[in-house]
Amino acid sequence: MFNFNNLKKYKEKIGVYQIKNVVDKKVYVGSTVDLYRRLKAHYNELKGNKHKNGYLQNSWNKYGEINFIVEILEIVEKEDSIISREQYWIDKTKCCDRDIGYNRRVIAESNLGIKQTEEAIMKNSEAKKGMNHPRRIVDIDQVKEIKKKSNLGITTREISNETGVSIDIINAIRKEKSWSDVEPKIIKNKLSSNKILSKDDVIKIKRMLNSGMKTKDISLMYSVSHRTISSIKNGLIWSNVGEEITINKKKKRMSVEDANRVRDMIDKGLSDKEISTIFKTSKNSIKSMRYRHLKNKGKK
Repeated sequence: MFNFNNLKKYKEKIGVYQIKNVVDKKVYVGSTVDLYRRLKAHYNELKGNKHKNGYLQNSWNKYGEINFIVEILEIVEKEDSIISREQYWIDKTKCCDRDIGYNRRVIAESNLGIKQTEEAIMKNSEAKKGMNHPRRIVDIDQVKEIKKKSNLGITTREISNETGVSIDIINAIRKEKSWSDVEPKIIKNKLSSNKILSKDDVIKIKRMLNSGMKTKDISLMYSVSHRTISSIKNGLIWSNVGEEITINKKKKRMSVEDANRVRDMIDKGLSDKEISTIFKTSKNSIKSMRYRHLKNKGKK
């Protein structure tokens, strides 16, 4: 499935990918300026049952995580070639055909539908040529607006909702990977200010944390520091907003009496899983106790 150890080599690599259902062979094709980060975001959204592509999400829910694989279709050298290469693979795989794939757009990174006229498609194609942006559909005025909003401390997600520009594009602009020659310049320290989080943001962040999403991924999504998300997770800030964080609750230290009971259960042949369920602790904790117990008894 999504083997992130194998995908780490694609960090900050530009390219086109597909998510494939190995049962019915349907595919979802996409492109990104950071393959590792984008695929990880896909995984978290699908696992959290909140992927924007309903066709893909329904299929994931039906067939399960085990029946989906990731394939890198192409590594792209230049950012301004990414959309044309995504379009090539959309056409090649026919992934917009509902019997073949999950994609809803016949034109890469646009809202055009199958019934779009040839003239409209040509106009959209010209609009995509923009300056040297990896995932364009933005003009200079939009870039200026995005930069101004960023410098005011508005989150990437809020800017995306207000402007209709994708999060990938906005992040690329904020990190000056593209459109860096357009004024105003990005004020770096605004990107990690605690002030840019609204109450609604914190509520959503806490839900993501409780669903198991990593603090690093959330910090990238909201363009705030890893430390800010960790502080929310540990109840150091915004503790009175949103749901209680349960994902990182520390287990109570096992008493001497319970430890002796665990050793007796190990001697009686109970498995790590069975014992961890009884004591409501992790399998790894029981596994460590088993190792130490057997080592002390000379049965390592």
